[in-house]
Amino acid sequence: MKKKLFIAFFNLCFLLSCQGEVKTKLPVNSSKYYTDFEITKIDSLKIGEEIVENKRKFINLLCKSFEKDYTVPDFDWNIFQSSEFNIDKISIKKYENINIKEKEYPSYLFSFLSENDQPYTILLLTNSTLTDGVIIFELFENEAKFLRTSSLDKQILSVKLLFIYDPNSEFIPEEPIDNQHDSIIICNNKYIVDADHFLDYFQENNGLINKNWKDKDSIYSYSLKGKIANHLKQGYWSERAFELGYGTQPIWRFGKYENGLKSGEWFYSIDDFQSINKEEIYQDGELKEVLLDDKIINSINKIEFIKSIQY
Repeated sequence: MKKKLFIAFFNLCFLLSCQGEVKTKLPVNSSKYYTDFEITKIDSLKIGEEIVENKRKFINLLCKSFEKDYTVPDFDWNIFQSSEFNIDKISIKKYENINIKEKEYPSYLFSFLSENDQPYTILLLTNSTLTDGVIIFELFENEAKFLRTSSLDKQILSVKLLFIYDPNSEFIPEEPIDNQHDSIIICNNKYIVDADHFLDYFQENNGLINKNWKDKDSIYSYSLKGKIANHLKQGYWSERAFELGYGTQPIWRFGKYENGLKSGEWFYSIDDFQSINKEEIYQDGELKEVLLDDKIINSINKIEFIKSIQY
């Protein structure tokens, strides 16, 4: 009983002690369509009421949002999807609304203790229907620090996740460390808000993306291949990335984008499309149907089609 009271008191103290700010700056070209900002810390004055209803839906969206990083997260978010997981272990509180293109988008503060009793804090920006979200702040310290910050500049949302190395710890990174900041950039992604979704945004206006890379420990390989038009994904894409529900290793996924939104059939495979493990049907970026393994029809023909696409 004393241990539970201590953990609850620790969580309360941690949230109340969060110091920080959301820095708002005037845009270069004054416009009523966006408000630029930079989030590097949590401002305790902006923390609102506790979310009690639909906690499972909030948690599922949070876990799903990690797929936007492409890389496998160091924390196993799959455990939060289990029906046996006690959702009361996570505190969810309303944070401030953020204005993008004259529309208010809600954000929510998640906090809990990790398995090593270390505090974990995440800020999730969502659409009004809780069908899409993007993580705009994250702080977790264990053997090292994971720090995610974000900024909005001229309607482009930039999100950067850093692995900050502690030179006094026993951890030895596989990749070279930035000597000045002792950090590795895990992801540095950009998004634009359109059709009530947070869409991948590319600096290039048009062209072909063919990107291959490894994670900070050089364990897993990742891949993005497809065309872009007007800075957004367009047409068929092949991606090797983190997919919630498939453990802690990346899998292959293939499907079509229309103006950055998933459309039609999407296929998922753990063995480089020797087989199809999951099929999803999308319409205007919204998931309509999920088929697993033996429920997938004409999988051989679909595999042949996937392999016929040339980039």
